[in-house]
Amino acid sequence: MNTTVTIEGRRALLAFGGTEISLTYAGDKGWRIQSRRDDKFDDFGAGQILARDLREDPRIIREEITLEDTGDAWHIEEAGGTSVAVNDNYLEFCDEEGMPKLIITALADDGENATFSAVLREDERVYGTGERFNALNQRGKRVEIMAIDKWCQTEGNSYVPIPFLITSRCTGIFLNRFEHSVFDIGAEVPDRLTCEVQGAPLDLYIFLGDKPQKLLFAYSRITGFAPVPADWLYGTQVCRYAPDFSTAEGVWDMVEQMKKNDFPWDAIIMEGWPTYDTSRFDELAELTEKLHDMGKKVMLYQASGRVPADAETAFAMEEHYVLANGETGERALPDTDSYNPADNPVRRSSRYVDITDPDAMDWWLGTVWGTLVDAIGIDGAKIDFCEQFPDHLPVDFADGRPVSGAHHWYPTLYNALMYKHFNTRPDGGMCLSRGGGIGAQRYPFLWAGDQLREYRFLKAILTGVLSSGLSGIPFMSYDMSAYRPAKDENANPEDKVFIRGLEYTAFSANIQTHGKVKRPYDFDEHTKDVYRAYAKLHDVLRPYLSEQGKVAANTALPLMRALFLYDCEDAAAWDIEDEYMLGGALLIAPVLDDSYERDVYLPAGEWEDIFTGECYEGNTTLRNFAVPLERIPVFRLKGAHSAVMDQVMADARPLLEEIIRLSEAKA
Repeated sequence: MNTTVTIEGRRALLAFGGTEISLTYAGDKGWRIQSRRDDKFDDFGAGQILARDLREDPRIIREEITLEDTGDAWHIEEAGGTSVAVNDNYLEFCDEEGMPKLIITALADDGENATFSAVLREDERVYGTGERFNALNQRGKRVEIMAIDKWCQTEGNSYVPIPFLITSRCTGIFLNRFEHSVFDIGAEVPDRLTCEVQGAPLDLYIFLGDKPQKLLFAYSRITGFAPVPADWLYGTQVCRYAPDFSTAEGVWDMVEQMKKNDFPWDAIIMEGWPTYDTSRFDELAELTEKLHDMGKKVMLYQASGRVPADAETAFAMEEHYVLANGETGERALPDTDSYNPADNPVRRSSRYVDITDPDAMDWWLGTVWGTLVDAIGIDGAKIDFCEQFPDHLPVDFADGRPVSGAHHWYPTLYNALMYKHFNTRPDGGMCLSRGGGIGAQRYPFLWAGDQLREYRFLKAILTGVLSSGLSGIPFMSYDMSAYRPAKDENANPEDKVFIRGLEYTAFSANIQTHGKVKRPYDFDEHTKDVYRAYAKLHDVLRPYLSEQGKVAANTALPLMRALFLYDCEDAAAWDIEDEYMLGGALLIAPVLDDSYERDVYLPAGEWEDIFTGECYEGNTTLRNFAVPLERIPVFRLKGAHSAVMDQVMADARPLLEEIIRLSEAKA
């Protein structure tokens, strides 16, 4: 054995494959691997950078470890019993019982890029990597950790890419870098996981849990837990693509239609309103006051970090508040090429506020958004275009940090700062954002981008939400029943697709109506009746959502959970990607195609159909379960811990009976 291991300052130092690495125990059954650059180990990876910027503990932890030479390998152990065996050929990470959980076979850092390779077992599933629209299990795929906007696509794109993976063996792998990276998860070599991070050293955490919940908790201890959302965030937010809400007349037309149809709602997102037009601030203030008097919240729309064109005159902006190209001095920076050409056919240039400059942020939050939030009373914002920050340019930040990885850290930090500002509102605030990177859970909620109102995108939306939950993002929203009209409306009748999307959205964190599609009050009377029943049912669920949301914020367990999180030892649940748990007590099986029956898998436990009251023993599949258009399979787990579920189900009974009546009337 040629490999030599020494311990210095709680670091195990060794050369593996010719690369100098540090191996430390970071708590939470997590081991940290770092490669040396410029004769040092950079302890400030993505999680630590974000914590520092938010003035929190960066959690740079190195606990005591012991070292033993067993002859054929070095054995490094921590007090809790997890260990790493090291020799010339592998780094073998073992749990407390000495069972190997992950074996790294190669690791390299050439001073520019860093790579590693690990073994995948034959039956091992791999979840995570952030928001994904194609599948929960990413085994067999090449995954780029790069935020990119692609309308109406499901392959190779994500608004919120996260280099955090959870395997079905309950091993967590977290690449603690904001820079662009690529994971090959058995695509080229079926039994190998490989990763390359570009322009950065290796900073890798390996978590050895026995349950995926523990892995999510460990990841969040490094990158931050989600805050507890204000109760009104669990309601219905009415949004609309311009020009509907660009005028007070358009807003009041919506208010009247919602009242006329007896549709519940909590907040308006005024996409289309000219957010920074100071000539309309008096009008905006009057409109906001009237909506507040009705008990409604008011949100505006903004692009991530972009400074309005007339900020110098309208808001007394100083030039250095805006980022500049370090070589040319230009402050109008061309967007990165990760935009969607359909949305941005000509690459535009934008001015970005320097979020590392305290004076710039005092101006941005005090003068610009201080006026909107504090003086006018705006309760939050929808923040778009997070995937376009140009870290391909030599951008100069006030604090001197490199631009490397800013494509991901800039929108993440910006959104977190905006959420903190919105949350100073008396009833709490909302930051509804489309994107970000590591740590995106810090600003509930995110939404899942733009899809077509087609059956296949109902599945893509659900997959995006569940994969985000497996990546440390517990609160994820989306445009109910999608954003854009179907390409083939004959194959995707809008009323049917709308109802199928509505049904599982009612059993989600919130309802957000948005897009260039029919609004709920534009449909026929039967569809409106169905919408009303489910929207009111969602309102009845809100005490439960709030209860379970606190669990999510404290534990990192998502509100909408893949069945793998319910029972990770149930191999039958590993590949169930069209069902989910809402909190700990409800199982939902959406209907995502033009069908009137579907199979429903029930894991271990006793389950009650909330519509009929019929009970079923778990570890079984209900074959050809009837699903009329107006009904969705929902089961309550008997004995699940919830202080409010009994009352919620009692309050829901009239609405469940109304839904049954609507389904029978249409039969």
